[in-house]
Amino acid sequence: MTFYNKVILIGDLAKGPDTRYTPSGVQVTRFALRFESEQGGGETRRLQTVEVVALGRLSKSGKIPLSEGCRVLVEGRIQTRTWKTMEGQKRERLEIIAEKVCPLNDQRP
Repeated sequence: MTFYNKVILIGDLAKGPDTRYTPSGVQVTRFALRFESEQGGGETRRLQTVEVVALGRLSKSGKIPLSEGCRVLVEGRIQTRTWKTMEGQKRERLEIIAEKVCPLNDQRP
């Protein structure tokens, strides 16, 4: 069985990018993307936020808009990250691992 893990989102930056480095020197940029999604019959719209992670070359490319509210298209894959807190509690977060980040015109319908 073959699985296909691909997601394409268009939304606004909920917060500006935060760039850090791993202990091995890989640049990692994280930002939150806010978008509306339909629930059920299409009449209920819900504002959602998802964390996006850009690694290595994509993070260094400088193509990620630097200000909150910029409209972007993100293409990537879904990944769940799991870790333990200092108190020993298990935490889990759904993230989008970006393969492409494209700024869009800020002209909204």
